[in-house]
Amino acid sequence: MTTQNKTAVVTGASAGLGTAYAQRLAAFPEEWIMSADGAVDAALAGLAAGEPVTIPSLPEISDWESFENMRQTLVPNLSQRVPADRCRG
Repeated sequence: MTTQNKTAVVTGASAGLGTAYAQRLAAFPEEWIMSADGAVDAALAGLAAGEPVTIPSLPEISDWESFENMRQTLVPNLSQRVPADRCRG
């Protein structure tokens, strides 16, 4: 899969989700909950800056880039016909 010309917004917990999630949100520390307005504004700013993936709470986009580079390294070996040597008995 290519990520060219594709974007994504990854959010954590958000305030304003309705009563169905109120109890779940109550269990999270307050500092984990971003307001919906804050999340939307931050996501739009990240997308406007050209980030292929915007995670509004992530301080450094380089953290995402490191994760994505490692993920791409793993992809060719995630599905193989035979077990890896380290897993053979």
